[in-house]
Amino acid sequence: MRPILPAPSKIEKENTDSIVAQASYPENKVGKRVSAAYTICKKKQIKCTRRAPCEACLDRKTICTINTSNDQRRKVYRQKNQDVSEHYKSQLKTFLQILHSGCESSVQELVKSIQEFMLLEDAMVAFGLYKHTE
Repeated sequence: MRPILPAPSKIEKENTDSIVAQASYPENKVGKRVSAAYTICKKKQIKCTRRAPCEACLDRKTICTINTSNDQRRKVYRQKNQDVSEHYKSQLKTFLQILHSGCESSVQELVKSIQEFMLLEDAMVAFGLYKHTE
């Protein structure tokens, strides 16, 4: 059986934690996370140095290009998604206004136009509430 040791004092624990932190995460070794690799590096799943031209592209004698539209962390991508969400929100708000305060004929016309479609997805595409992807 293994003997049980007393718990380290608070001072010993703080010193040990800081030593482990310094050993595990040296400040000069931690690199900045890159948000997009060059197209060839991403396709071949090769580590990219993000310097034009990168080492992998130099070795392969290929051209370094970045497709920023695939990078979902970039501001442009987030802005595009926000714009699409705002569009959907405004369309739904219009429908709710018609259903809430519209005259009965307007509501019936809206319901009839939605029911004319075989699939709900087709109705959503027609009213601009859904982008059909194929």
